[in-house]
Amino acid sequence: MSTRWKMLVPAVVLSLALGTAAAARNRGGRSPKAVCSATAAALFTACKADVVDEAFTAKAKCLNITDDAQREACFNEAGTARSDASDGCKEMRDGR
Repeated sequence: MSTRWKMLVPAVVLSLALGTAAAARNRGGRSPKAVCSATAAALFTACKADVVDEAFTAKAKCLNITDDAQREACFNEAGTARSDASDGCKEMRDGR
């Protein structure tokens, strides 16, 4: 596993924990704006986690390709897809 992936997994886990905690704190008796913000934060965290899940699945598929050039192309495509999906998460968050 590359260093990049080793650093990404703990960051996502921490983001999930923080997002869940923020959502839990903002339930009951809070203003609708606070609840909406907590919901947006939780959805953004879920989106980022989905991006990581999809990236690991793509990486696993690429690792099964025996041809070096095709495998490298697969990794490049997976990286582009991950970047695009991450941008989509940011756009969703910014739209809320």
